[in-house]
Formats: sequence, structure tokens, C-alpha cells
Amino acid sequence: EHFVKMVMMMQRRAMMSQSGASTLCRRVAFVLPISLLLCQTIASGAPQNVLRRNQQAHDTKIDAVHLVYAADEGAIPGVEASIRSVKAHASGDVIFHFIGNSPLKTVPDLNFYNLSEVSLEFQLEEFTNPGGKRSSRDDNINTDLANFARFVIDSLLPRVSKMMWIDADTLVLCDVVNMVRDALTRSEHVIAAVPSHRPPKGLSGDARKEFSHVTESFNAGVYVSNLDRWREQNLTKEVRELTLRNRKENLYRYGSQPPLNLVVGENFEHLPQTWNVALEHLSSRNKTALLESACLLHFKGGPKPWEEGGKHRDIWQFFSMSPDAEYGKL
Repeated sequence: EHFVKMVMMMQRRAMMSQSGASTLCRRVAFVLPISLLLCQTIASGAPQNVLRRNQQAHDTKIDAVHLVYAADEGAIPGVEASIRSVKAHASGDVIFHFIGNSPLKTVPDLNFYNLSEVSLEFQLEEFTNPGGKRSSRDDNINTDLANFARFVIDSLLPRVSKMMWIDADTLVLCDVVNMVRDALTRSEHVIAAVPSHRPPKGLSGDARKEFSHVTESFNAGVYVSNLDRWREQNLTKEVRELTLRNRKENLYRYGSQPPLNLVVGENFEHLPQTWNVALEHLSSRNKTALLESACLLHFKGGPKPWEEGGKHRDIWQFFSMSPDAEYGKL
């Protein structure tokens, strides 16, 4: 807590003197493994005009990378913090797309899509799993429509060839532009994601037998997709058929994770582990290495850091602060 307060104070000073902030960084870098990374972000200053959007940004910005978020009202603080972290490290144009109930007030320079309208047009309800029983969390994640918008991005963004889907509970600490541009350029896969090195979770006994050939999976909260290949292979149709079948046969108990993993199988490009570092692993022996090398922190599970009693609130709150916030108040 003392470290976070110190770093926040440094950010205020950095507005007046970035060189002064750099000096302070060197003095406190030993306090916490992530401290040097945070300090460097402050001292260098966030790139200006990272996002230069026009009315038809997704049609005309050829070199821009596209990031897609979808969330209900409860996850808005997470989306806003994640977008700010992306902007702070992006080396080129980023176009943000947000699917939700209302536009983000603090992030006006993005493309907004009304969740109700998207759901109605693309029948998102058919992807949900209302009968799924989750043992670890008691919430509506299996029926939250925002959670299933990822399956129709190929139609929602018909002129976009590649996009990155990114969950609300993330912070990006590296340049997402170069990573997205490079992904899927040396393979014919549709998806690029960080491998989990295990079969998909939450499957029934019959499903485990049927899909026994799928021994590798990925977390569907962070991935890059080649939408042209997605359209060619008609993956939305395959996912929809599987989710409707699940309602009758109870193949899996989770929401958006099993469908994409079972349809894609092991045919996905592997991203470096640094691009989806789960904070739940911070208690392990490799804590220092995880924090020092992480390009994307993923606050999986609950409660979320912006919620009451949220985990890892100090790390998340540093990035969630807006420029006019009262720094130092945790």
C-alpha cells in the first residue's frame, strides 16, 4: 500500500518533471517486482494521440489494430482501466470497439454497439448456457449476453480482417500493436491465444469421450482472431450448433469457454505466456518472474479488483486512475 501511494505521488510529480520521476523510480524499484515497470510507464509518459478515430474508423484505418470489449454495467470500471493501459503502451493506431448497455463516458473515442441491439440481431441468447452449473462462482456468467458477443464479431465488424478480443478484467503492460500485427501471419489458424496445456474444463463425461482428441485449450478471454478465416470457416455457425446441442445434452457446464475451445480444438496459434498472466498465480514461486515479464495481467475469478473486497486492488487501481483522480487514496 505504501508503495502504491508513493508511485501515485510520483505520477503527479511526473506531470511537472519526467526526469524527476525517473530518478525516483530508481530509488524505489526494489520495493516490489512490478514497481520498475510501473515507474517506467509514469516517467516516460503515455503516448499522445494514440487513438485517432474518425466516424468510419473501422473502414478506413488500414494499419490500425482493432480491440473489442463487451461488458455489462458492473464491469465498466474494468473496461475503462484496460483501455487506458492499452493506450499507455501502444506504438500505433488502436481502434476500440465496445459492446455494452451505454457508451463509455470516460472513453469517447471508440465505436459503441448497443448490447440489446446486437443480441437481437445476432440471437446471442442461443449461445448462453442457462442450465450450466458452476461450482466455483455463483453469478450469471453463463447467461450474461455480453459474454457471448465474441462469437459474432465477424458479422458485427464485416470489414475488419483481424481483431483482438480482450476481457474487461485485464491490464495491458506491453505494446499490443506489434503483437496483434504479428499474430497469425505465419500460420493459417483462425485463433491465436496463450495455451493452457490441458483439455477444456467443465466437460461432461460423454463430452470428454467425444472430444478426447482435444488435449490443448486456451482461455477465451484474451485472443487474436483472423476474421476473414473465421468467416471462411463459418465458425459462428459451428459454435451456435454446439451451444444449442449443449442445451439438450449438457455437454459442458461453463459459458463461453468450452464452445470456442471445442470448435477450434488444438488448431490455434500459441501466443507467449506473457500475454495472459493470471493474477491467481501470484502466490506461486514464480511470482517475481510473472510480474516482471507480464504483458497482460488477467484478474480472473472474483471478486474483481474494482468490486468490494476485490483481490489485487493495489496493482489494478494504479492503472484505473483517471488523470484528474485524487492519487494516493486507496
